[in-house]
Amino acid sequence: PAPPSAPSFPPTVRSRARTTSSFLSRGMAVYRATEKDCSDANGNQQECVICFDEFQPGDELGRMECLCKFHRLCIREWWYRKGAGSCPTHQLQE
Repeated sequence: PAPPSAPSFPPTVRSRARTTSSFLSRGMAVYRATEKDCSDANGNQQECVICFDEFQPGDELGRMECLCKFHRLCIREWWYRKGAGSCPTHQLQE
């Protein structure tokens, strides 16, 4: 009998895996904001520390490996100016 072949995943699973790994390789996961992303545990509105606009449900956010989150376009512009992978929040604390 022939040896079993490697599992074959549907194209959507493969493309999702590629997309996830490409975001993670750049140090950021991109997703749509939910109500939970828009306020903290005390109910205070959360904002992007780059543009200072409050997060709204449905906004496209980028979450970095350090768990800081920003509007995706804001962090991409930041990386263009300051260097890919740098975190505005942690850079300000240094």
